[in-house]
Amino acid sequence: MTPLTRIQLILLAILAVLVVWRMTTPDPTPPGFLQMTDLDNKQLYAKAFEVKEATSLRIDVRGAFENDATDAPLAAYGWIVDALTGEPVWTMPDTRAHPQDILTTVQDQIDIAPGRYVAYFTALGPNPESWDDDSFLGLSPHWKHYRDKFHMVLDTDGNASESADRTVQLDDHENLLWSVHGVGDRMRETVFLRTLSTTPIYVQATAEWCSTECDVAKITDLETGRDVWELTRENSEPAGGWEANRLFNGVVMLEPGVFQAEFRTDRRHDAGRWIANPPWVPAKWGMSLRTDEPDVTVVNPWSDALGAPAVSLLEVSSGVKESKLFQLERRMMILVHALGEIGSDGTLYDHATVSQAESGTVLWSMSRESSEPGGGHSTNRSQSGVLHLEPGTYRLSFETDDSHAWNDWRKARPRHPERWGVALFILDQEGEGGITVLDDSTAPNTAAESVQSSGTVLVRAERLTNDVQIMEEFTLDAASTIHIRASGEISRQGRYDFGWIESAASGERVWEMTLDNTVHAGGDDRNRIYDGSMQLPEGTYRVHFVTDFDYAWGDFDTAPPKYPDAWGITVTLK
Repeated sequence: MTPLTRIQLILLAILAVLVVWRMTTPDPTPPGFLQMTDLDNKQLYAKAFEVKEATSLRIDVRGAFENDATDAPLAAYGWIVDALTGEPVWTMPDTRAHPQDILTTVQDQIDIAPGRYVAYFTALGPNPESWDDDSFLGLSPHWKHYRDKFHMVLDTDGNASESADRTVQLDDHENLLWSVHGVGDRMRETVFLRTLSTTPIYVQATAEWCSTECDVAKITDLETGRDVWELTRENSEPAGGWEANRLFNGVVMLEPGVFQAEFRTDRRHDAGRWIANPPWVPAKWGMSLRTDEPDVTVVNPWSDALGAPAVSLLEVSSGVKESKLFQLERRMMILVHALGEIGSDGTLYDHATVSQAESGTVLWSMSRESSEPGGGHSTNRSQSGVLHLEPGTYRLSFETDDSHAWNDWRKARPRHPERWGVALFILDQEGEGGITVLDDSTAPNTAAESVQSSGTVLVRAERLTNDVQIMEEFTLDAASTIHIRASGEISRQGRYDFGWIESAASGERVWEMTLDNTVHAGGDDRNRIYDGSMQLPEGTYRVHFVTDFDYAWGDFDTAPPKYPDAWGITVTLK
Protein backbone atom coordinates (compact mmCIF):
# COMPACT_ATOMS: atom_id res chain seq x y z
CA MET A 1 0.00 0.00 0.00
CA THR A 2 1.47 3.35 -1.04
CA PRO A 3 1.59 6.31 1.36
CA LEU A 4 -0.97 8.12 -0.81
CA THR A 5 -3.42 5.24 -0.63
CA ARG A 6 -2.96 5.03 3.15
CA ILE A 7 -3.74 8.76 3.48
CA GLN A 8 -6.83 8.38 1.29
CA LEU A 9 -8.16 5.51 3.43
CA ILE A 10 -7.56 7.49 6.62
CA LEU A 11 -9.42 10.48 5.16
CA LEU A 12 -12.32 8.24 4.11
CA ALA A 13 -12.51 6.77 7.62
CA ILE A 14 -12.50 10.25 9.15
CA LEU A 15 -15.21 11.34 6.73
CA ALA A 16 -17.34 8.31 7.63
CA VAL A 17 -16.96 9.06 11.34
CA LEU A 18 -17.96 12.68 10.73
CA VAL A 19 -21.03 11.63 8.75
CA VAL A 20 -22.15 9.20 11.47
CA TRP A 21 -21.48 11.83 14.14
CA ARG A 22 -23.54 14.39 12.22
CA MET A 23 -26.40 11.98 11.72
CA THR A 24 -26.53 11.01 15.38
CA THR A 25 -25.98 14.45 16.86
CA PRO A 26 -29.22 16.31 17.65
CA ASP A 27 -29.62 19.68 16.02
CA PRO A 28 -29.33 22.66 18.36
CA THR A 29 -32.70 23.58 19.86
CA PRO A 30 -34.04 27.05 19.03
CA PRO A 31 -34.67 29.34 22.04
CA GLY A 32 -38.18 29.56 23.48
CA PHE A 33 -40.25 29.68 26.68
CA LEU A 34 -41.71 26.22 25.89
CA GLN A 35 -39.52 23.44 24.56
CA MET A 36 -40.25 19.82 23.72
CA THR A 37 -37.03 17.98 22.91
CA ASP A 38 -35.59 14.47 23.35
CA LEU A 39 -38.79 13.16 21.80
CA ASP A 40 -39.21 9.44 21.23
CA ASN A 41 -41.31 7.36 18.88
CA LYS A 42 -44.64 5.81 19.91
CA GLN A 43 -45.31 8.67 22.31
CA LEU A 44 -47.72 11.59 22.66
CA TYR A 45 -46.30 14.68 24.38
CA ALA A 46 -48.22 17.63 25.81
CA LYS A 47 -47.20 20.87 27.53
CA ALA A 48 -49.45 23.73 28.60
CA PHE A 49 -48.77 27.45 28.50
CA GLU A 50 -50.56 30.63 29.49
CA VAL A 51 -50.69 33.89 27.55
CA LYS A 52 -51.32 37.00 29.66
CA GLU A 53 -51.88 39.47 26.82
CA ALA A 54 -52.54 39.38 23.08
CA THR A 55 -49.27 38.68 21.33
CA SER A 56 -47.57 37.04 18.37
CA LEU A 57 -46.52 33.42 18.93
CA ARG A 58 -43.51 32.02 17.08
CA ILE A 59 -43.69 28.29 16.39
CA ASP A 60 -40.75 26.08 15.41
CA VAL A 61 -41.56 22.40 14.86
CA ARG A 62 -39.56 19.63 13.25
CA GLY A 63 -41.42 16.44 12.44
CA ALA A 64 -41.39 13.78 9.75
CA PHE A 65 -43.37 12.30 6.90
CA GLU A 66 -43.93 8.54 6.95
CA ASN A 67 -41.47 7.89 4.09
CA ASP A 68 -40.14 9.54 0.94
CA ALA A 69 -43.22 8.85 -1.20
CA THR A 70 -44.74 12.02 -2.63
CA ASP A 71 -48.15 11.25 -1.08
CA ALA A 72 -46.81 10.12 2.33
CA PRO A 73 -48.75 11.51 5.32
CA LEU A 74 -47.21 13.24 8.30
CA ALA A 75 -46.12 10.70 10.89
CA ALA A 76 -44.65 12.98 13.60
CA TYR A 77 -45.92 16.53 14.04
CA GLY A 78 -47.21 19.16 16.46
CA TRP A 79 -50.31 21.30 17.04
CA ILE A 80 -51.83 23.70 19.59
CA VAL A 81 -55.29 23.57 21.24
CA ASP A 82 -57.18 26.32 23.11
CA ALA A 83 -57.66 24.77 26.56
CA LEU A 84 -60.84 26.78 27.23
CA THR A 85 -62.70 25.99 24.00
CA GLY A 86 -61.17 22.61 23.15
CA GLU A 87 -60.55 23.77 19.59
CA PRO A 88 -57.25 23.64 17.64
CA VAL A 89 -55.72 27.09 17.04
CA TRP A 90 -52.76 25.85 14.98
CA THR A 91 -51.94 22.60 13.21
CA MET A 92 -48.70 21.71 11.45
CA PRO A 93 -49.07 21.90 7.65
CA ASP A 94 -48.03 18.88 5.59
CA THR A 95 -45.66 20.76 3.29
CA ARG A 96 -42.19 19.73 2.15
CA ALA A 97 -39.26 21.87 1.09
CA HIS A 98 -38.25 19.12 -1.35
CA PRO A 99 -40.47 16.34 -2.78
CA GLN A 100 -38.67 13.39 -1.16
CA ASP A 101 -37.80 14.92 2.20
CA ILE A 102 -38.60 12.84 5.28
CA LEU A 103 -37.86 15.51 7.87
CA THR A 104 -39.89 18.68 7.69
CA THR A 105 -39.34 21.89 9.64
CA VAL A 106 -42.09 24.46 10.00
CA GLN A 107 -41.42 27.94 11.30
CA ASP A 108 -44.67 29.84 11.66
CA GLN A 109 -46.08 32.83 13.49
CA ILE A 110 -49.68 33.41 14.64
CA ASP A 111 -51.54 36.05 16.63
CA ILE A 112 -52.76 34.54 19.88
CA ALA A 113 -55.26 35.88 22.42
CA PRO A 114 -54.88 35.81 26.20
CA GLY A 115 -55.74 32.40 27.61
CA ARG A 116 -54.47 28.94 28.38
CA TYR A 117 -53.29 26.56 25.67
CA VAL A 118 -51.92 23.04 25.28
CA ALA A 119 -49.17 22.21 22.77
CA TYR A 120 -49.04 18.60 21.55
CA PHE A 121 -46.44 16.59 19.67
CA THR A 122 -47.18 13.08 18.46
CA ALA A 123 -44.76 10.44 17.19
CA LEU A 124 -47.22 7.54 17.15
CA GLY A 125 -47.39 7.22 13.38
CA PRO A 126 -50.16 7.80 10.82
CA ASN A 127 -51.67 4.32 11.31
CA PRO A 128 -51.04 1.17 13.39
CA GLU A 129 -49.18 -0.57 10.56
CA SER A 130 -46.72 2.26 9.91
CA TRP A 131 -44.20 1.16 12.53
CA ASP A 132 -43.73 -2.20 10.79
CA ASP A 133 -43.74 -0.81 7.24
CA ASP A 134 -40.02 -0.04 7.40
CA SER A 135 -37.81 -1.77 4.82
CA PHE A 136 -35.48 -4.69 5.55
CA LEU A 137 -32.59 -3.57 7.79
CA GLY A 138 -34.06 -0.06 7.74
CA LEU A 139 -32.23 0.86 4.54
CA SER A 140 -35.06 2.94 3.04
CA PRO A 141 -36.04 6.33 4.50
CA HIS A 142 -38.63 5.95 7.26
CA TRP A 143 -39.89 8.36 9.90
CA LYS A 144 -39.01 6.24 12.94
CA HIS A 145 -35.25 6.66 12.26
CA TYR A 146 -35.38 10.43 12.82
CA ARG A 147 -36.69 10.70 16.39
CA ASP A 148 -33.56 12.49 17.65
CA LYS A 149 -34.35 15.32 15.19
CA PHE A 150 -37.88 16.02 16.46
CA HIS A 151 -38.68 19.12 18.48
CA MET A 152 -41.39 21.68 19.16
CA VAL A 153 -40.48 25.14 20.46
CA LEU A 154 -42.71 28.15 21.18
CA ASP A 155 -41.52 31.69 21.79
CA THR A 156 -42.98 35.18 22.03
CA ASP A 157 -42.01 38.71 22.89
CA GLY A 158 -45.14 39.05 25.02
CA ASN A 159 -46.10 37.80 28.47
CA ALA A 160 -46.36 34.00 28.09
CA SER A 161 -45.09 31.17 30.24
CA GLU A 162 -45.31 27.42 30.64
CA SER A 163 -48.14 26.12 32.86
CA ALA A 164 -48.57 22.91 34.83
CA ASP A 165 -52.32 22.72 34.06
CA ARG A 166 -52.77 20.62 30.90
CA THR A 167 -56.52 20.07 31.28
CA VAL A 168 -58.75 21.00 28.36
CA GLN A 169 -62.19 22.46 29.12
CA LEU A 170 -64.88 20.16 27.78
CA ASP A 171 -68.66 20.59 27.44
CA ASP A 172 -68.92 24.07 28.92
CA HIS A 173 -72.68 24.25 28.30
CA GLU A 174 -75.49 25.11 30.70
CA ASN A 175 -77.86 22.57 29.16
CA LEU A 176 -75.51 19.60 29.15
CA LEU A 177 -77.41 16.34 29.60
CA TRP A 178 -74.53 13.86 29.73
CA SER A 179 -70.90 13.55 28.79
CA VAL A 180 -68.13 10.96 28.94
CA HIS A 181 -64.61 11.84 27.82
CA GLY A 182 -61.13 10.38 27.98
CA VAL A 183 -62.71 6.93 27.62
CA GLY A 184 -60.15 4.14 27.90
CA ASP A 185 -59.76 0.53 26.84
CA ARG A 186 -62.88 -1.70 26.62
CA MET A 187 -65.14 0.74 28.40
CA ARG A 188 -68.90 1.16 28.07
CA GLU A 189 -70.83 4.23 29.20
CA THR A 190 -74.60 4.68 28.90
CA VAL A 191 -77.37 7.07 29.87
CA PHE A 192 -81.16 6.88 29.61
CA LEU A 193 -83.20 9.81 28.31
CA ARG A 194 -86.95 10.44 28.38
CA THR A 195 -88.42 12.90 25.88
CA LEU A 196 -91.97 14.27 26.17
CA SER A 197 -92.03 15.91 22.74
CA THR A 198 -90.00 15.92 19.53
CA THR A 199 -86.67 17.27 20.77
CA PRO A 200 -83.39 18.28 19.10
CA ILE A 201 -80.36 16.77 20.84
CA TYR A 202 -76.93 18.22 20.10
CA VAL A 203 -74.51 15.30 19.89
CA GLN A 204 -70.74 15.45 19.82
CA ALA A 205 -68.74 12.23 19.59
CA THR A 206 -65.11 11.40 18.83
CA ALA A 207 -64.33 7.73 18.28
CA GLU A 208 -62.49 5.16 16.20
CA TRP A 209 -64.57 4.13 13.23
CA CYS A 210 -63.94 1.07 11.08
CA SER A 211 -66.10 -1.46 9.28
CA THR A 212 -66.08 -4.03 12.11
CA GLU A 213 -65.32 -4.28 15.83
CA CYS A 214 -64.38 -0.69 16.63
CA ASP A 215 -65.81 1.96 18.93
CA VAL A 216 -69.57 2.50 19.09
CA ALA A 217 -71.43 5.78 19.62
CA LYS A 218 -75.20 5.51 19.20
CA ILE A 219 -78.68 6.36 20.49
CA THR A 220 -81.32 3.60 20.68
CA ASP A 221 -85.11 3.87 20.95
CA LEU A 222 -85.88 1.49 23.82
CA GLU A 223 -89.51 1.04 22.78
CA THR A 224 -88.64 -0.33 19.33
CA GLY A 225 -85.01 -1.37 19.85
CA ARG A 226 -84.09 0.63 16.74
CA ASP A 227 -80.91 2.72 16.61
CA VAL A 228 -82.07 6.24 15.75
CA TRP A 229 -78.50 7.51 15.37
CA GLU A 230 -75.03 6.00 15.16
CA LEU A 231 -71.64 7.47 14.31
CA THR A 232 -70.66 6.34 10.82
CA ARG A 233 -68.04 7.32 8.30
CA GLU A 234 -70.71 9.00 6.18
CA ASN A 235 -72.09 11.27 8.90
CA SER A 236 -68.75 12.12 10.53
CA GLU A 237 -65.62 14.06 9.62
CA PRO A 238 -61.89 13.58 10.26
CA ALA A 239 -61.00 14.32 13.88
CA GLY A 240 -57.27 14.69 13.20
CA GLY A 241 -54.49 12.12 13.41
CA TRP A 242 -55.13 8.59 12.17
CA GLU A 243 -57.84 8.47 9.51
CA ALA A 244 -59.95 6.18 11.73
CA ASN A 245 -60.37 9.04 14.23
CA ARG A 246 -63.82 10.44 13.39
CA LEU A 247 -65.87 13.34 14.77
CA PHE A 248 -69.64 13.83 14.75
CA ASN A 249 -70.93 17.26 15.70
CA GLY A 250 -74.60 17.72 14.87
CA VAL A 251 -78.26 17.50 15.84
CA VAL A 252 -80.31 14.32 16.31
CA MET A 253 -84.11 14.65 16.53
CA LEU A 254 -85.74 12.40 19.13
CA GLU A 255 -89.46 11.64 19.13
CA PRO A 256 -91.33 11.27 22.45
CA GLY A 257 -90.10 8.13 24.23
CA VAL A 258 -87.28 6.58 26.22
CA PHE A 259 -83.81 6.30 24.70
CA GLN A 260 -80.39 4.96 25.60
CA ALA A 261 -77.21 6.73 24.52
CA GLU A 262 -74.13 4.50 24.49
CA PHE A 263 -70.41 5.01 23.98
CA ARG A 264 -68.28 1.85 23.87
CA THR A 265 -64.60 1.34 23.07
CA ASP A 266 -62.76 -1.69 21.79
CA ARG A 267 -59.37 -2.87 23.06
CA ARG A 268 -57.23 -1.15 20.41
CA HIS A 269 -57.15 2.64 20.08
CA ASP A 270 -58.48 4.90 22.82
CA ALA A 271 -57.61 7.59 25.33
CA GLY A 272 -55.85 5.04 27.49
CA ARG A 273 -53.66 3.56 24.75
CA TRP A 274 -53.19 5.24 21.39
CA ILE A 275 -51.86 2.89 18.70
CA ALA A 276 -51.59 5.66 16.10
CA ASN A 277 -51.71 9.45 16.05
CA PRO A 278 -54.61 10.71 18.23
CA PRO A 279 -57.28 13.29 17.32
CA TRP A 280 -56.61 17.02 17.66
CA VAL A 281 -58.24 17.01 21.10
CA PRO A 282 -57.30 13.67 22.72
CA ALA A 283 -59.30 14.41 25.87
CA LYS A 284 -62.53 14.57 23.83
CA TRP A 285 -62.45 10.85 23.05
CA GLY A 286 -66.04 10.09 24.03
CA MET A 287 -69.51 11.54 23.65
CA SER A 288 -71.69 14.38 24.96
CA LEU A 289 -75.37 15.31 24.69
CA ARG A 290 -77.03 18.68 25.28
CA THR A 291 -80.31 20.40 24.47
CA ASP A 292 -81.98 23.76 24.92
CA GLU A 293 -85.43 22.18 25.27
CA PRO A 294 -87.11 21.45 28.63
CA ASP A 295 -88.99 18.31 27.52
CA VAL A 296 -86.06 15.92 27.94
CA THR A 297 -84.68 14.50 31.18
CA VAL A 298 -81.96 12.08 32.16
CA VAL A 299 -83.44 8.94 33.71
CA ASN A 300 -81.36 7.95 36.72
CA PRO A 301 -82.56 4.74 38.43
CA TRP A 302 -81.64 6.18 41.81
CA SER A 303 -83.14 9.64 41.33
CA ASP A 304 -86.13 10.93 43.26
CA ALA A 305 -88.07 11.12 39.99
CA LEU A 306 -88.39 7.32 39.77
CA GLY A 307 -88.97 6.79 43.46
CA ALA A 308 -88.08 3.66 45.41
CA PRO A 309 -87.47 0.36 43.58
CA ALA A 310 -90.61 -1.65 42.90
CA VAL A 311 -88.69 -4.89 43.54
CA SER A 312 -85.15 -5.19 44.86
CA LEU A 313 -82.47 -7.45 46.28
CA LEU A 314 -79.90 -5.07 47.78
CA GLU A 315 -77.00 -5.21 50.24
CA VAL A 316 -76.53 -8.87 49.29
CA SER A 317 -73.78 -10.59 51.28
CA SER A 318 -71.34 -13.34 50.25
CA GLY A 319 -72.40 -16.90 49.48
CA VAL A 320 -76.05 -16.07 48.86
CA LYS A 321 -78.59 -17.02 46.20
CA GLU A 322 -81.62 -14.76 46.56
CA SER A 323 -84.70 -14.34 44.40
CA LYS A 324 -88.12 -12.70 44.45
CA LEU A 325 -91.23 -13.52 42.45
CA PHE A 326 -93.26 -10.61 41.16
CA GLN A 327 -96.39 -10.28 39.09
CA LEU A 328 -97.35 -7.63 36.55
CA GLU A 329 -100.99 -6.70 36.05
CA ARG A 330 -100.34 -4.79 32.82
CA ARG A 331 -97.65 -4.29 30.23
CA MET A 332 -94.80 -2.25 31.71
CA MET A 333 -91.50 -0.66 30.83
CA ILE A 334 -89.07 -1.62 33.60
CA LEU A 335 -85.63 -0.19 34.29
CA VAL A 336 -83.22 -2.77 35.74
CA HIS A 337 -80.10 -1.74 37.66
CA ALA A 338 -77.58 -4.21 39.08
CA LEU A 339 -74.22 -3.90 40.78
CA GLY A 340 -72.08 -7.01 41.09
CA GLU A 341 -68.70 -8.65 40.52
CA ILE A 342 -67.55 -9.74 37.06
CA GLY A 343 -64.00 -10.76 36.18
CA SER A 344 -62.00 -9.33 33.31
CA ASP A 345 -62.45 -12.67 31.51
CA GLY A 346 -66.23 -12.41 31.84
CA THR A 347 -66.59 -14.77 34.81
CA LEU A 348 -69.76 -13.95 36.76
CA TYR A 349 -69.08 -13.98 40.49
CA ASP A 350 -71.92 -11.81 41.84
CA HIS A 351 -74.63 -11.23 39.24
CA ALA A 352 -78.32 -10.72 38.55
CA THR A 353 -80.96 -12.15 36.21
CA VAL A 354 -84.59 -11.45 35.36
CA SER A 355 -86.48 -14.49 34.08
CA GLN A 356 -89.97 -15.76 33.32
CA ALA A 357 -91.21 -17.66 36.35
CA GLU A 358 -92.82 -20.61 34.58
CA SER A 359 -90.43 -21.33 31.74
CA GLY A 360 -87.27 -20.09 33.44
CA THR A 361 -86.34 -18.21 30.25
CA VAL A 362 -83.77 -15.56 31.11
CA LEU A 363 -84.89 -12.15 29.85
CA TRP A 364 -82.03 -10.05 31.18
CA SER A 365 -78.65 -10.89 32.66
CA MET A 366 -75.34 -9.27 33.48
CA SER A 367 -72.19 -9.58 31.39
CA ARG A 368 -68.79 -7.94 31.21
CA GLU A 369 -69.52 -6.53 27.75
CA SER A 370 -72.82 -4.89 28.76
CA SER A 371 -71.68 -3.53 32.13
CA GLU A 372 -69.74 -0.45 33.21
CA PRO A 373 -67.20 0.21 35.96
CA GLY A 374 -68.91 0.44 39.34
CA GLY A 375 -66.10 2.29 41.09
CA GLY A 376 -63.41 0.82 43.30
CA HIS A 377 -61.93 -2.47 42.09
CA SER A 378 -62.07 -3.24 38.37
CA THR A 379 -64.33 -6.27 38.98
CA ASN A 380 -67.08 -4.07 40.47
CA ARG A 381 -69.47 -3.75 37.54
CA SER A 382 -72.70 -1.79 37.15
CA GLN A 383 -75.31 -2.56 34.52
CA SER A 384 -78.66 -1.03 33.59
CA GLY A 385 -81.23 -2.09 31.05
CA VAL A 386 -84.85 -1.60 30.03
CA LEU A 387 -87.38 -4.44 29.72
CA HIS A 388 -90.84 -4.39 28.16
CA LEU A 389 -92.72 -6.99 30.20
CA GLU A 390 -96.18 -8.34 29.42
CA PRO A 391 -98.63 -9.20 32.23
CA GLY A 392 -97.38 -12.31 33.99
CA THR A 393 -95.11 -13.69 36.68
CA TYR A 394 -91.35 -13.13 36.74
CA ARG A 395 -88.38 -13.89 38.96
CA LEU A 396 -85.66 -11.44 40.01
CA SER A 397 -82.47 -13.22 41.15
CA PHE A 398 -79.07 -12.27 42.52
CA GLU A 399 -76.27 -14.70 43.31
CA THR A 400 -72.93 -14.11 45.05
CA ASP A 401 -69.83 -16.24 45.47
CA ASP A 402 -68.01 -16.70 48.77
CA SER A 403 -66.11 -13.38 48.86
CA HIS A 404 -66.27 -9.66 48.06
CA ALA A 405 -69.85 -8.58 48.62
CA TRP A 406 -71.84 -6.38 51.00
CA ASN A 407 -70.05 -6.11 54.38
CA ASP A 408 -67.32 -8.46 53.08
CA TRP A 409 -65.23 -6.26 50.79
CA ARG A 410 -62.00 -8.15 50.02
CA LYS A 411 -61.05 -5.55 47.39
CA ALA A 412 -61.81 -1.86 46.94
CA ARG A 413 -65.53 -1.35 47.47
CA PRO A 414 -67.78 0.10 44.74
CA ARG A 415 -68.89 3.71 44.54
CA HIS A 416 -72.32 2.84 46.01
CA PRO A 417 -71.84 -0.31 48.13
CA GLU A 418 -75.43 -0.19 49.41
CA ARG A 419 -76.62 -0.95 45.85
CA TRP A 420 -74.82 -4.30 45.71
CA GLY A 421 -77.57 -6.42 44.20
CA VAL A 422 -80.37 -5.65 41.77
CA ALA A 423 -83.38 -3.33 41.67
CA LEU A 424 -86.34 -2.77 39.34
CA PHE A 425 -87.90 0.64 38.70
CA ILE A 426 -91.14 1.43 36.85
CA LEU A 427 -90.46 3.74 33.91
CA ASP A 428 -94.01 4.27 32.67
CA GLN A 429 -96.11 5.76 35.45
CA GLU A 430 -99.41 5.81 33.52
CA GLY A 431 -102.15 3.19 33.70
CA GLU A 432 -103.71 1.25 36.54
CA GLY A 433 -102.14 -1.63 38.39
CA GLY A 434 -98.50 -2.26 39.01
CA ILE A 435 -96.09 -4.82 40.40
CA THR A 436 -96.97 -7.24 43.18
CA VAL A 437 -94.25 -9.18 45.00
CA LEU A 438 -95.45 -12.76 45.53
CA ASP A 439 -94.81 -15.37 48.16
CA ASP A 440 -92.11 -17.64 46.72
CA SER A 441 -94.20 -20.68 47.61
CA THR A 442 -96.44 -19.73 44.68
CA ALA A 443 -93.57 -20.37 42.26
CA PRO A 444 -94.46 -22.71 39.39
CA ASN A 445 -92.82 -26.10 39.69
CA THR A 446 -92.88 -29.21 37.55
CA ALA A 447 -96.05 -30.50 35.93
CA ALA A 448 -95.98 -34.28 35.85
CA GLU A 449 -99.63 -34.71 34.94
CA SER A 450 -101.38 -34.42 31.59
CA VAL A 451 -101.54 -30.78 30.51
CA GLN A 452 -103.01 -29.01 27.50
CA SER A 453 -102.44 -25.23 27.97
CA SER A 454 -99.83 -23.63 25.69
CA GLY A 455 -96.59 -22.65 27.39
CA THR A 456 -97.18 -24.88 30.41
CA VAL A 457 -94.11 -26.28 32.10
CA LEU A 458 -94.00 -30.06 31.83
CA VAL A 459 -90.70 -30.59 33.66
CA ARG A 460 -88.29 -28.14 35.18
CA ALA A 461 -85.12 -29.40 36.85
CA GLU A 462 -82.54 -26.62 37.04
CA ARG A 463 -79.70 -25.53 39.34
CA LEU A 464 -78.59 -29.16 39.45
CA THR A 465 -75.54 -29.82 41.61
CA ASN A 466 -72.89 -32.57 41.45
CA ASP A 467 -73.76 -36.29 41.42
CA VAL A 468 -77.48 -35.93 40.68
CA GLN A 469 -79.82 -38.22 38.74
CA ILE A 470 -83.33 -36.94 38.09
CA MET A 471 -86.27 -38.55 36.30
CA GLU A 472 -89.64 -36.86 35.75
CA GLU A 473 -92.63 -38.03 33.69
CA PHE A 474 -95.15 -36.11 31.60
CA THR A 475 -98.09 -37.26 29.49
CA LEU A 476 -99.39 -35.85 26.22
CA ASP A 477 -103.06 -36.52 25.44
CA ALA A 478 -102.45 -35.67 21.78
CA ALA A 479 -99.55 -35.16 19.40
CA SER A 480 -97.83 -31.97 20.55
CA THR A 481 -94.83 -29.73 20.07
CA ILE A 482 -92.56 -29.39 23.08
CA HIS A 483 -89.70 -26.98 23.71
CA ILE A 484 -86.51 -28.20 25.41
CA ARG A 485 -83.85 -26.13 27.07
CA ALA A 486 -80.98 -28.09 28.58
CA SER A 487 -77.60 -26.89 29.83
CA GLY A 488 -74.79 -29.22 30.80
CA GLU A 489 -71.17 -30.33 30.44
CA ILE A 490 -70.16 -31.96 27.16
CA SER A 491 -66.81 -32.06 25.38
CA ARG A 492 -65.14 -34.12 22.67
CA GLN A 493 -63.91 -36.43 25.42
CA GLY A 494 -67.41 -37.30 26.59
CA ARG A 495 -70.74 -36.29 28.15
CA TYR A 496 -70.63 -35.56 31.87
CA ASP A 497 -73.77 -33.54 32.72
CA PHE A 498 -76.51 -34.13 30.15
CA GLY A 499 -80.16 -35.03 29.60
CA TRP A 500 -82.43 -37.15 27.44
CA ILE A 501 -86.10 -37.97 26.91
CA GLU A 502 -87.41 -41.50 26.42
CA SER A 503 -90.73 -43.16 25.74
CA ALA A 504 -92.15 -44.62 28.96
CA ALA A 505 -93.73 -47.47 27.00
CA SER A 506 -90.70 -48.64 25.00
CA GLY A 507 -87.72 -47.06 26.77
CA GLU A 508 -86.52 -45.76 23.40
CA ARG A 509 -84.78 -42.40 23.50
CA VAL A 510 -86.65 -39.79 21.46
CA TRP A 511 -84.18 -36.98 22.19
CA GLU A 512 -80.81 -36.55 23.91
CA MET A 513 -78.11 -33.92 24.38
CA THR A 514 -75.01 -34.36 22.25
CA LEU A 515 -72.02 -32.25 21.31
CA ASP A 516 -73.42 -31.86 17.79
CA ASN A 517 -76.91 -30.63 18.67
CA THR A 518 -75.77 -28.18 21.37
CA VAL A 519 -73.95 -24.86 21.18
CA HIS A 520 -71.45 -23.10 23.43
CA ALA A 521 -73.24 -21.74 26.51
CA GLY A 522 -70.58 -19.15 27.39
CA GLY A 523 -67.68 -19.43 29.80
CA ASP A 524 -65.67 -22.67 29.68
CA ASP A 525 -65.72 -24.53 26.35
CA ARG A 526 -67.42 -27.55 27.90
CA ASN A 527 -70.51 -25.52 28.86
CA ARG A 528 -73.11 -26.55 26.27
CA ILE A 529 -76.77 -25.67 25.78
CA TYR A 530 -79.62 -27.07 23.70
CA ASP A 531 -82.54 -24.72 23.02
CA GLY A 532 -85.02 -26.09 20.50
CA SER A 533 -88.38 -27.73 19.79
CA MET A 534 -89.62 -31.11 18.58
CA GLN A 535 -92.89 -32.92 17.93
CA LEU A 536 -93.96 -35.95 19.96
CA PRO A 537 -96.94 -38.27 19.49
CA GLU A 538 -99.50 -38.91 22.20
CA GLY A 539 -98.05 -40.84 25.13
CA THR A 540 -96.09 -40.76 28.37
CA TYR A 541 -92.44 -39.74 28.44
CA ARG A 542 -89.62 -39.72 30.97
CA VAL A 543 -87.15 -36.81 31.24
CA HIS A 544 -83.70 -37.73 32.57
CA PHE A 545 -80.73 -35.58 33.56
CA VAL A 546 -77.52 -36.76 35.21
CA THR A 547 -74.47 -34.93 36.57
CA ASP A 548 -71.08 -36.38 37.46
CA PHE A 549 -69.09 -35.79 40.65
CA ASP A 550 -67.65 -32.37 39.80
CA TYR A 551 -68.36 -29.18 37.86
CA ALA A 552 -72.05 -28.32 38.11
CA TRP A 553 -74.27 -25.57 39.48
CA GLY A 554 -72.71 -24.20 42.66
CA ASP A 555 -69.33 -25.76 41.80
CA PHE A 556 -68.12 -24.12 38.59
CA ASP A 557 -64.36 -24.20 39.15
CA THR A 558 -63.72 -22.40 35.84
CA ALA A 559 -65.71 -19.82 33.87
CA PRO A 560 -69.42 -20.64 34.35
CA PRO A 561 -71.98 -20.53 31.53
CA LYS A 562 -73.77 -17.30 30.72
CA TYR A 563 -76.91 -18.61 32.46
CA PRO A 564 -75.66 -20.81 35.32
CA ASP A 565 -79.13 -21.18 36.88
CA ALA A 566 -80.27 -23.07 33.76
CA TRP A 567 -77.90 -25.99 34.51
CA GLY A 568 -80.25 -28.91 34.02
CA ILE A 569 -83.33 -29.29 31.83
CA THR A 570 -86.70 -27.58 31.30
CA VAL A 571 -89.44 -28.94 29.03
CA THR A 572 -92.49 -26.84 28.12
CA LEU A 573 -95.57 -27.40 25.96
CA LYS A 574 -95.67 -24.95 23.06
